[in-house]
Amino acid sequence: MKKQSFIILLFITVLTLSCKKENPITPLDLSSGDYFIFGEYAGFCSENCARFFIVKDKQIYGDLNDYFYSPDSLKFNSSPLEVSKYNIAAPLLTDFPTYLDNHKNETFGCPDCTDGGAVYIILKQDGIISHWNVDNFIQNQPEEIKDYITRMRTLIADLQ
Repeated sequence: MKKQSFIILLFITVLTLSCKKENPITPLDLSSGDYFIFGEYAGFCSENCARFFIVKDKQIYGDLNDYFYSPDSLKFNSSPLEVSKYNIAAPLLTDFPTYLDNHKNETFGCPDCTDGGAVYIILKQDGIISHWNVDNFIQNQPEEIKDYITRMRTLIADLQ
């Protein structure tokens, strides 16, 4: 009887420990000098084909770009947006997907290949710069980031 109870207890323990949270998060802690850039771009459009924002020092700044050529080409306003805009974007920091943290410097899908646009994310944290380029077509995104990218695209529209 003891052996049977031990096996059942062992089975329950293993089963419990093997359960994973579906989409774990890694809250981003931005120190001085760190930043979080997010936005979307499209290569085949006529005007304002890039909408990017940078979060740093607990403030958010809009971009000065009409097009996105490379991360180095991004320029931002020197004056921050209103605090209410920062509050809109803050959940992107607190809900950052662990999947992205574990898959740094990756491209998901074929961003803007079919003129569908893309989301681009850059994170500078503790002196290390990471980036992600994500196809706008949700079926080309890993399951673990679909909700986050959808929310990000909605927030970008809300920040306009």
